[in-house]
Amino acid sequence: MNKFCAKIAFIALLFPAMALGQDDRFYCSGTEPFWNAVLDHDKFTFKHSDKETAHFNVVNPLPFGNQSLDKMRLYVTKEVGTNKNAAFIIQKQECSDGMSDHKYDYQTFIIYDTYAFFGCCMNK
Repeated sequence: MNKFCAKIAFIALLFPAMALGQDDRFYCSGTEPFWNAVLDHDKFTFKHSDKETAHFNVVNPLPFGNQSLDKMRLYVTKEVGTNKNAAFIIQKQECSDGMSDHKYDYQTFIIYDTYAFFGCCMNK
């Protein structure tokens, strides 16, 4: 496990998990490369470029640092079938996808396998 994933795992151990609410459905996307992710109470998926959709174990969010779940949340999980590590950080902060005039309420940073992705999310 690389050092970053080890740090994320350590942070995850410091905080008790809180239940993912039925209303928490994050739809995230980014560009260069194009990707999208869904974090829902019954599925976590991630797809980038022309790769197959990756499915992840559903986990409860953890607070990130001293932030409340309303402001920032961390999901540390593994891909189903491969056990590749992934971390999804979602922060309540206005975000632009850089390609449209649409403003999103959340920004996200995703670490999956050996790649890092930045993008925007909406909570529906």
